[in-house]
Amino acid sequence: MQRKKDRECSLKNGFYEVKTMKKGKSSDLPKYMNFKQAMKYLGIGSYDTLHYFIHEGLKVIVIGNINKISKTDADDFMTSHSKNMWY
Repeated sequence: MQRKKDRECSLKNGFYEVKTMKKGKSSDLPKYMNFKQAMKYLGIGSYDTLHYFIHEGLKVIVIGNINKISKTDADDFMTSHSKNMWY
């Protein structure tokens, strides 16, 4: 069982979301992430999926040949694509 201090709870859209705070996880990532860091933050394992997300509207900051994705933009993208799924 995890200790209470290792968890962070928040209320989003009427549902409680529990995030586990562990070393080496998204809490250690910078505000502006490269693609590999963004994949870790979003919990995806392939560049194809990341490029699909970008095609679907995930914002990318482009400065010269440097591409960054902000945590805020990643969160906004995921929130804008959330919906209730009833099977």
